[in-house]
Parts: sequence; structure tokens; C-alpha cells
Amino acid sequence: MKAIALTSSDIIAIKKHLDNIKRILGDKIEMMELGGSMSKGTELRGLSDVDALFFINKFYTDSSPKYIKTMMKRILEKSLPNTEIVIGNLSVTVKFSDVEVQLLPAVKLKEGSIRIVSENGKSWSSEIDYKAFEKKLDGVCKQYGKSKNGDDKVRCIIKLMKYSENKAPEDSKLTNYHIENIVVKALDGYCNKHVKESDLLVRCYYYASKRVLKKMDEITGQSAIIDEYLGPSNDVLRHEISERMTSNKKIVSSRNPDFGILMDVKKQR
Repeated sequence: MKAIALTSSDIIAIKKHLDNIKRILGDKIEMMELGGSMSKGTELRGLSDVDALFFINKFYTDSSPKYIKTMMKRILEKSLPNTEIVIGNLSVTVKFSDVEVQLLPAVKLKEGSIRIVSENGKSWSSEIDYKAFEKKLDGVCKQYGKSKNGDDKVRCIIKLMKYSENKAPEDSKLTNYHIENIVVKALDGYCNKHVKESDLLVRCYYYASKRVLKKMDEITGQSAIIDEYLGPSNDVLRHEISERMTSNKKIVSSRNPDFGILMDVKKQR
């Protein structure tokens, strides 16, 4: 996993950028928190964006997302005149020379619940339990323990699948979050911690080959469906992706013949 993991230098550089952004924005924010793959420990070097939740000061909670994003961009541009800063629907992206940081404005509600910018970019979303998936992932990781090198087996599987999927055609590539959800659903309660990573990877590809054919629910409340981008259930595109997952399963299993237990159809959820 070392070849696709972030190095200590990467982590130091990212932290430096985030600390600088936090300093520049000053009292406009109450706190900043890592989001996305980095907060879950499933990031890949060169393949994962740096997402940071930007919890706005309570004095700005009645402001529109458009106002907040425009304000962030204006303040950042004054201190970072040579850095490209772009406003998107959900976030403000700061394009440093070594990494891109996506700042997602958020309103903190009760513990564990927030509102972020809605998909149209114009209003705040409904209440989101933004830690729900992280908690689920942590629970599944505990079921399988760690590999010999000390990494969580489940997080290793996620990174391997992300790395492989990055080589897929752009129009049929699964998103990182979609892959994370597939792995968690495939492995939750399935086996014990003594199962080899290669067997777990075969299981996940097998599960993925079936699960991508139908829409998958999203548990945080951010949206109803995780994979709306793939179109209707049983669409042609979904069948193409299913075939790719089956092909990947065969490649992995051919190098690891002891995987029969993982092919039990009755375990499909």
C-alpha cells in the first residue's frame, strides 16, 4: 500500500495549506474539519481531493450559500493572489501548485448534524448526519482487524479498488464514495478477522458486480441515492460496470484459488 498512500511530506504540506486558509479566513469560521477520503483514512496519493468542511461563524448562518462562497473567494484571493480559486456548486476550490483543496461551507447544528450547500448551489441542504458513514466504516474495520503491516484490512481493500477503478473509462468510473459504500456493505458481518485481504477483495468485486446493477441508498442524508450518476437500475451502463467488476474478480481469484467461501450467493444483501 505504500506506493499509493500519502507520504509524510504530503500530509505536512496539506496541513500547512489548511492552517493557512484557516488563518486567512479568521473569524469568518468557527472551525475547519477534514472531510472526504482523508477524514476516513481511504485517501490515495494523486487520486483523492482534499475536502475540508468550513463551519461558518454563527453570525453568517442566515446568509445564502452564494454569499458565503463569494465572501470566501474574495478574502482568499487577497492573501493568495497567485493561486487560482474557483467557486463551484458545493464548494470553493483553492488550486495550490501541489494540491487542490475543496472548501465546503457548512452550518453546524446539533452534535453530528450539519447543513451543507445543496446540489443546486443556491440553498442549504436538509440536516445531514455527516459522521454516519465514517462510524459505519470504523465498525466494519474493527470486524476484520489489521493486516501484518498494521493497516486496516478494510481500508486497504478500499484503496486497492479505488486505485484499480481510476484506470476505468471516465464515463463509467465509480466514484470514491460509491466504492467505499460497496466495500462496507459487502463486508459488514460477512467473515471474521482471520480472512486474508485477497479473499476480501474477491468478495468485494463479486458483491460489486451484483450491487452496481441497482441504485444504492445513501445513509448520511446528503442525497437519497449514492449512484444516481449511473442512471436507472439495470441500465446498459450499469451492466458494463458489472462486467468490469466480474473481470476484476476473476483476475484476483486466479491468483488466489482458496476463495470459495466468499462466493456464497445467500450472503448477498
